[in-house]
Amino acid sequence: MDIKTYCIKFMTWAAVLTAIVLLVCGLLFGRVIEANIYEEVGKWLVMGVFIIVGVEALAYTLSQFFYHGSKWDPTSPKYLKAKGEVVPVRWEMTDGDLKIYESHAVSKVLFREVLDGIRDARPDSELWKLRTMSSLRHEWASHNLAYALNFHRDRTADVDLNFVQKWYEKVVYAVVGTIALAVIK
Repeated sequence: MDIKTYCIKFMTWAAVLTAIVLLVCGLLFGRVIEANIYEEVGKWLVMGVFIIVGVEALAYTLSQFFYHGSKWDPTSPKYLKAKGEVVPVRWEMTDGDLKIYESHAVSKVLFREVLDGIRDARPDSELWKLRTMSSLRHEWASHNLAYALNFHRDRTADVDLNFVQKWYEKVVYAVVGTIALAVIK
């Protein structure tokens, strides 16, 4: 992951968490001291925006600090160690899906790199037009989480990335994949 993407994600999460904290504080401790509820809500919104802007300035600075030396920085020892541990990835692409064999052995840090390598080998595939890199990573992470939890290891050791997903598969993989990316290696 490049530094720009890392900073954007860091700042987005900082803003979301700050907004949630402000909402909870407003609901638990807020009192109507203005003339009516509309003025009170307006006051909370304006103050919330100012607080979030301040947190974003801090988050921008901290995100750059945390990026360097992290497992996302291609020059860091953590990234190089993870890259050194990757096994050669064997994959097969058919008309409807991409199967990555022994995908559970690949660290989440290298998901994007492996998928970029496959895209370079098969740039004309419909997969790259129908699926985003994020959705592919979420599905892969969900399989790795299931494998780590000993859930149908014979089926979750490899990942099948279908070109077209049903709507409920998109929702499940987005939710579970986001959680999985936070907890898997």
